[in-house]
Amino acid sequence: MARLLTSNAGGNHKPRKVAVSALSCLFVITLGALSAVFQLRVVSDHDLFEWLRLGNEVIKSGTPFINEPFVIGKVGEPIEVMGWLSHPVFSFLEQIGGFPLLRVFYSLLLALTIICFLLQADAELSREANGRDHRLFSFGLATALSLLTIASNTQIRPQGFAIFIAALIVLIFSARRTPIIKIVLLLPLAILWENFHPSIPVACVLFGYLIFQPNFFFGIGSWPSRLAFLIAIAVTLVSSVFLTPQGSHILSLITQNLRVCTEALTISEWMPPWHESVRGAMLGFWIAWFVTLVMILKTWRRIPLHQGVSFLLLSAASFYSARFSLFFGVALIPLWVTCAEQFIPAHLFRWRSNVHVTKGAFTASCAMGLVLVVLPNVFSANATLDKNLPLRCISELRSRTGSARIYNYREWAGLLVFFGHPDWQVTFESRLYLFGVNELRDYDAASRGEQEIEQIVSRYHPDLFVLHAEKQSGLVGELSRSRDWREIINESPCVVYSH
Repeated sequence: MARLLTSNAGGNHKPRKVAVSALSCLFVITLGALSAVFQLRVVSDHDLFEWLRLGNEVIKSGTPFINEPFVIGKVGEPIEVMGWLSHPVFSFLEQIGGFPLLRVFYSLLLALTIICFLLQADAELSREANGRDHRLFSFGLATALSLLTIASNTQIRPQGFAIFIAALIVLIFSARRTPIIKIVLLLPLAILWENFHPSIPVACVLFGYLIFQPNFFFGIGSWPSRLAFLIAIAVTLVSSVFLTPQGSHILSLITQNLRVCTEALTISEWMPPWHESVRGAMLGFWIAWFVTLVMILKTWRRIPLHQGVSFLLLSAASFYSARFSLFFGVALIPLWVTCAEQFIPAHLFRWRSNVHVTKGAFTASCAMGLVLVVLPNVFSANATLDKNLPLRCISELRSRTGSARIYNYREWAGLLVFFGHPDWQVTFESRLYLFGVNELRDYDAASRGEQEIEQIVSRYHPDLFVLHAEKQSGLVGELSRSRDWREIINESPCVVYSH
């Protein structure tokens, strides 16, 4: 992006000034603006709190091979932590800068992912446009559709690492690089991906996405060589799945996790986007999907084949599970830019991509981008956590209780271990692969009041019940009628019962 302008007068090569592409300035400011937008959302994902404590355990032990620290009946047993690498990263950031720093880091990760796909869109458009200037409106519309799609899926989660690494892989395979360089760069990125967030289905979708990229086979002429290249890519991606602490056992863990999410519990992110549990959250996805469909139908003759295939592939993945809409919302940016370019009159919103600015202007752009990144924390540093989290209830419980075994509302396990470890042990939490399908069905039945309290007590021997008054109303009703248990805290919706 930056280049040095020199003078050849008298044979002397003396630098006169540094000129920077105006596009660089735009991307820096866009990065800051996107980061600021993502920081507007407060931390409300209960699982994050547990990941922070797990990460702390990994940091303390210096190895991903740790013993179970939280769950009743499993404490002290060797465990396998899926996506283990993301947890110590989150934990380290939280320890040195609290939740504000963690939020800044993750917002930049998402923003960089979008920037990567905007760069991909710019490269594809430059290749197709035959020197024609681009329109800023096209990139703005694509960014807006991306934000609309992923708006409900921007909580701090390991998936952020996965889509960022996927974006880097797409850039590598879309560039004019030799096959050897692509393979060499793919292997470490794929290994990092699987250790940050194991995601075999997304890897399969990414493979299908990549093979239709125009430069995927750059430098490879014959079909036997192309087939060998495809096999090498597939072997690299498959091998990376097993290059984790879990080794080949990762497949059974992923299978167990999927079974529990779909058979025992209705985990919303694994449901299709029309399921009632995600209907509201997926509204942005549906708007973006229908807008995309209309644009494709209007301009299908001028859309590159690989972009059309990407839409079909990513739509199918998102229809299978709502969690894939995050990848849909960033990977379709090149398609949205291409479609927008077909709609806009040639004289509107034109961007001269060869414009350069001074080094001072670029420095000012960097300063503006930095201000946009830190600005949200200046005004909302004390409002990082969602007010709907049962923090008052847990704080009061912490002040009144020492060591305890807790039968808990599953989604609050992260908060309980974050504020109560090592004194508190929980019964159920977010690592669903630790539990059997029948055990979680029993939990669901108990929440509806369909299981005797004596059965729960004999199985888990809890000292406390920390429950959601509405979502576990059946069990709350049973406890309120019991002579052996009494309500000690009621901070709606959190209610606590003790002996």
